[in-house]
Amino acid sequence: MTARLTQLVAGSLAAVGVASAAFAAAEGVTRRTVIVEEFTAEWCGPCVGGFYAMERMQARWGDEVSLLTWSIADRYTHGDATRRQNEVGVTAIPSFLFQGTYFSVGTPSDQTIDTYVRNSQSLPTSGSVIGRWKLKPNSIVRVGLKFQADQNLSNYELRVHVHESNWFVFCSNGLTHYNNHVQQVFYEALPTMQAGEQFSLIKEYDLSNNSWIHDVEQLGVTVFLHDRASNRSVKAGWELGAVNLGDLDGDLNITRADGVLFQQQMGKNSGQQGFNPAADWDGNGSINNIDRQMFLDYVRNGGMR
Repeated sequence: MTARLTQLVAGSLAAVGVASAAFAAAEGVTRRTVIVEEFTAEWCGPCVGGFYAMERMQARWGDEVSLLTWSIADRYTHGDATRRQNEVGVTAIPSFLFQGTYFSVGTPSDQTIDTYVRNSQSLPTSGSVIGRWKLKPNSIVRVGLKFQADQNLSNYELRVHVHESNWFVFCSNGLTHYNNHVQQVFYEALPTMQAGEQFSLIKEYDLSNNSWIHDVEQLGVTVFLHDRASNRSVKAGWELGAVNLGDLDGDLNITRADGVLFQQQMGKNSGQQGFNPAADWDGNGSINNIDRQMFLDYVRNGGMR
């Protein structure tokens, strides 16, 4: 078990040999992911093929990839989409960008997509995140995260993307919806940081006046680290969830206090009163010695706290 967890760092579920689907039961665990950006328009005929190519990619790669869809040059375009289009230099659609590095004008083949995803996974990253988000009344999204720099950073920012997983709209090209359509982005500047330093962010974002959002129950939050000196740059990306493994008290710190709370969770099962999914490391709905060992391995292997 220990050998399989050597890559489990800073709340990102990069554990080799552990099926990513198992963690879905933990309902929104923060995880590192490859950011795939799709640039499209509702009138674009060739974009239909791109839409289905991205659906196939998601089916093959699951939690290992995160799709962000941008509408450009159509009636669903907003300022954040235009900004990203200009940064990336999109002049034709559909276009696709994998982890800010591998760019494709037109829909790449499934084989090429898989190559880009694998290559993106091997790129060096510049930081790690633990975090969580929740939807509060009146369309307020509360985001709490802690970022740890893996190298010296200057002129970087975290970009917090609020997207709608299934955004149902009428497209003249025949599509009925977009997947993970970016509805708004929040740009959070990082201070100059040395390797190993940490930065905490706890903010509430008011989406009540955002006319693009149709269903708040379909919202999700994706964060990526952006180097302002390189516009395409995606230095690391994460999906935030409703819980974060190990952070049982939700204070963005993994400490002895969380260890005490974990011991109180031993033997509990999903659906039982007081069950805390942040203690369910293998996502199987039951907290036992396997979860305990995974928690200990996380801490011993240098996980963020």
